[in-house]
Amino acid sequence: SFPSGHSSVAFYSAVFLVVFLNRVWSHSSHCCVFIHVVQVLLMGWAIFVGLTRVADNKHFPSDVVAGASLGSAIGMSTFYFLDRLYSKSNARAKYTVSQRANEAVNQSNDI
Repeated sequence: SFPSGHSSVAFYSAVFLVVFLNRVWSHSSHCCVFIHVVQVLLMGWAIFVGLTRVADNKHFPSDVVAGASLGSAIGMSTFYFLDRLYSKSNARAKYTVSQRANEAVNQSNDI
């Protein structure tokens, strides 16, 4: 079926998490290499899912490319929508999703 649902979900998950990790730890220097390794692994996993769909003759390459494009676009859109929505609903505190995540990480590092 067009587009590949497996590829859509894989790329949605990977892109959402890559953008989230980039936003959360973009100012931190101590775990920068680790975050980049995780981001590469996430994207590699999504590409692997797409390639296996073609290799197993479940989809044509165009199905996988369409699914990957759709999933990537929705993943980025979802993150930016939630980030803006969360920051607007907490305008008094002026926190974004990434700022709250940074705060949680800093608290866990203090333990």
